[in-house]
Amino acid sequence: MRLPTDPTKLKLLTREYILKHCRELEKKLDAFEKQVFSPHKIVCLVGSTRPECQGRYQQVNRELCLAGYLVVTVSLFKTDVEDIEKHRDLLESIHLQKIHLSDVVVLIHKDAIGTHTAMELDYCKKIGKPTVVFDTIDQTCKEIELLGGE
Repeated sequence: MRLPTDPTKLKLLTREYILKHCRELEKKLDAFEKQVFSPHKIVCLVGSTRPECQGRYQQVNRELCLAGYLVVTVSLFKTDVEDIEKHRDLLESIHLQKIHLSDVVVLIHKDAIGTHTAMELDYCKKIGKPTVVFDTIDQTCKEIELLGGE
């Protein structure tokens, strides 16, 4: 394309070009924002943090994430920090805040409810936080949907 030599025409052409591309960029940005900022249900995982339970956390986290949920889970397992009991209060406080921020809580070890998990479940009941027991991904997603999930 040959550019006009008249500065007025060149200015108009440049303005039209810029406006056209700005509209295209706006459309792309809108699509991106819808994708990134769509309201995903926030799910918090609770359950035993014993070493033999770590794999279950990873599995459930992965499955729920791929099903479209924003998953928050424990920050550390018992084997991650030497003398974890020194940090127990801090870690419990952080996890309770995660529960508070979530839309629904998913219990992943129904057969291994210790003192801390029981306390978290009591907290859920106290604040009216819906709780679902993970069995299969399909069953869990259906239960979350019944609670008003995605």
